[in-house]
Amino acid sequence: MAVKSAARVMDVLDVLRNNVDGMTLQELCNELNIPKSSMHEILHTMTERNYLNQSENKKYSMGFKLIELGLSALDRINVYQTAKRYMVKLVESFEETAFMAVCVDDEMVYINKLDCSRSVRTTVTLGDHKPMHCTSLGKSFLAFKSETEVERIVQRKGLPAHTSQTITDYERLLKELESVRQRGVAYDNQEIEWGLTCIACPIFDYHGRVVAAISVAGPSLRIELRKEEIETALIEHSLQISAEFGYHPRLRS
Repeated sequence: MAVKSAARVMDVLDVLRNNVDGMTLQELCNELNIPKSSMHEILHTMTERNYLNQSENKKYSMGFKLIELGLSALDRINVYQTAKRYMVKLVESFEETAFMAVCVDDEMVYINKLDCSRSVRTTVTLGDHKPMHCTSLGKSFLAFKSETEVERIVQRKGLPAHTSQTITDYERLLKELESVRQRGVAYDNQEIEWGLTCIACPIFDYHGRVVAAISVAGPSLRIELRKEEIETALIEHSLQISAEFGYHPRLRS
């Protein structure tokens, strides 16, 4: 019974994460097919402990306790702290936004974002999930997976178009990933958001596995003017971060 209750709590959090305006008790019951009495008990406990907030219109949303827990978890992830130092350097050097993401459930989850005075508004916020096939961060992961694994992800997630620039052809995606492997750098050329270009590099661990990726993003015209410099800096910094985790290029399978 305790395991079932824990699963329901996690289901509630997953649903509310994707509903920024909050949901009522009845809406949550309908979405998760949980009896009203059971849901009421779950929501009462989570609200009482500040894991959820309840607004005046009786809608529940994620609470500040979750922010506290999330930040605490990030503080304990070495790759996050290590990468942050180099992201600061990237922002200072190019006056553009720097991102960091990890792969969760075949999607990119953004765990850090550093802005500057010239940063432009994007649709990305911390904790957001984005597709792998149309983001430079995602391609940085896909490029170092086996073709079998890439095929599995594509079959599961598809190759939906977000702009006319999005790669929606599987064979074309494979060619793109081969280029990423050879060059060590990935591009998103307005493939998920018009007017925005993003360049990324993977971060490897001791076993040669990609554990995260960092990127520089900004208006396409500005990025185009300095793309060679940005590429060079990203490759250098991503390798420095990887080296701190014991990575050596010869160890990569």
